[in-house]
Amino acid sequence: IKDMGFEPYEDIEIDFYTLTGNDANYSGMARLYRTLKLESGNVKPLAERVKKYPLLDYISQSMEVRARLAWKPVPPQIEYQTHDNEPKVTAYITFDRMKQIVAAAKKAGIEKLEFCLSGWNIGGDDGRLPDLFPVEPSLGGETKLRELIKDTLDAGYLITCQSNSNDAYPISDSYSDNIVCKNPDGSLQVYGFWGGGRTHNVCAQMSWYYFAQKDLPRVHDLGFKGAHFFDVLSCVIPYDCHDLRHPCNRRQYAFYMNKIMQFARDTFGASQSEGPFDHVAGTLDFALYTSFNIMGKFPELIDRAVPFWE
Repeated sequence: IKDMGFEPYEDIEIDFYTLTGNDANYSGMARLYRTLKLESGNVKPLAERVKKYPLLDYISQSMEVRARLAWKPVPPQIEYQTHDNEPKVTAYITFDRMKQIVAAAKKAGIEKLEFCLSGWNIGGDDGRLPDLFPVEPSLGGETKLRELIKDTLDAGYLITCQSNSNDAYPISDSYSDNIVCKNPDGSLQVYGFWGGGRTHNVCAQMSWYYFAQKDLPRVHDLGFKGAHFFDVLSCVIPYDCHDLRHPCNRRQYAFYMNKIMQFARDTFGASQSEGPFDHVAGTLDFALYTSFNIMGKFPELIDRAVPFWE
């Protein structure tokens, strides 16, 4: 309790299930887990979801092509970047180049693809989050992006993009310490060190109220059609926030993460993210990784990670 920084907010309940015969193995555990999730009503099978979100029919039959377009040097040389000392953004795949890639796929006779653009936003990949706009100029800007989206859809493919509801870089015009998760002692939570320099965890409440509801419709208005991709969101344990202005325990944090995922699903027609963590099982349509160990060293009780996903 001392390490968590807050009192327990719910009872801890443990259910025991006995697996016997052909179910006494990890596959049996996975089958039981699936059954429990479906019986809970929180998770719907694809055959049910597709009735409300018909785009999933195409997505389930296609392969996703992820393209990382632009970014600053990683690891960065400048920890806290400003507009004056920001490293140069390099455009590795411009929107015009992506048009050629799409045309080549069409010429090759590939029938169904979903292209997902990472680093299309200002500053490139992990550049100035939570800012997404304006569209990164070195790639061709918004005009060229809209042309790419139209050409891709005209070719019979889907095209979507990546955003991020977890990270905040001080270089962002939208940044303030107020949006960042606080530790129990009031210090800012730190997440990582990427293209934009040092990044902090955005409180999920702030991300939902001040960014997701504003930015996701604007991203959709660019013309994207496909499962919107969230960086990080589904492969991290829900954070906790001790800011007295917007406190969040882990259950509440997961609640807001799911609100963001569901909003994306309703806005774009489907949602996707990096990993298959249980807390977003009901709002996630596609996971990029089946297993992603963010803990580094496993706790003593764990020998190895065996994903249930398959």
